[in-house]
Amino acid sequence: MNMPASDGSGDLWTRAFAEAKFPVFVLSSVHQVVRANREGEAWVSRNGGLLPQTERKGDGSQKLYEVPPDGKTPAAVMLDLSDGSTLVCLATEGSCGVKDYVRLYQVAAAQEEVIRSRDDRLEVYHELFTHDAPNYLTAIYGYLQMMQGQDLPREKIQKYVDTSIRQVETLNHLIDNTRNIRQMETAPRSMVIPMDLGTAIGKAITAVQTSAKAKPVEIRNDVPMGVHKVMVEEQFTETFRIILNNGVAYSERPVISISVQDGGQYWNVRFMDNGRGIPDDKKEFLFLRFHCLNKEKKIRGSGISLSLAKILTDRQGGRIWVEDAVPGDHTKGSVFVVALPKA
Repeated sequence: MNMPASDGSGDLWTRAFAEAKFPVFVLSSVHQVVRANREGEAWVSRNGGLLPQTERKGDGSQKLYEVPPDGKTPAAVMLDLSDGSTLVCLATEGSCGVKDYVRLYQVAAAQEEVIRSRDDRLEVYHELFTHDAPNYLTAIYGYLQMMQGQDLPREKIQKYVDTSIRQVETLNHLIDNTRNIRQMETAPRSMVIPMDLGTAIGKAITAVQTSAKAKPVEIRNDVPMGVHKVMVEEQFTETFRIILNNGVAYSERPVISISVQDGGQYWNVRFMDNGRGIPDDKKEFLFLRFHCLNKEKKIRGSGISLSLAKILTDRQGGRIWVEDAVPGDHTKGSVFVVALPKA
């Protein structure tokens, strides 16, 4: 039985249980063995695939629990893994220290996740300072070179200056977002203040229209002032600006419609755009840092911005997701939804 690791930590699993003297295996969410140590393989073979029933809590957390013997299978110690599978250790006759083994694995897995998260952050910073920042600086340097020592028409010089300024502004914003993500990941939640959605969205619209400058942008705001209240951190309003900027960046002639729906305990703020849309298989990756959907033009920066939007929303106890503007046809644009607890 040559089985791959299902929980993303195969090396850790091998180190911890390859030499264990009791049966160990990983069960998938559909109760199939996807990995086992030598004793686990032997036990499954001897017992015709008979396995103890798991008791997953269904919340994605790593929880340890014990299952008593049922006459057919021995007592077991189980650990829910973050990917939906379950680590199972059988306390067969003569086995000892099973629970301690699983607890040690639980601690080691948590530490490995901390290290993996740190490595992910380092990769983001490396990408920013070795790829994104140099790209913007190279473009600015190129425009300056074209203006230097050439007798260019005034309108062309103005065009180069305006483009260079936009590149600098984009670079500064990218750096600011990176700094903000780092602060959000490490800082405790700050004091929340009452926020009127209509007022906050109006300010975000003004900021985006100002930064878009020559690009034609139509934003239809159906959110009235003074009606929808939420309690959020002051910096949360950046989320609305990020979503609007994303809609502007991915459409030649952007049209964005904003509305609010009553979601029970939440106000669901909906930003519908007319961009190129997001395929279903890309939606789950959209809020991961530096994930870029437009591979042809290499538009960058939106990945880290949307990551910041998700972090900010999560900190308020809210949710953010994306839907198709026309259900079933992702090419007709997207709807970004931000759900915030009502004040």
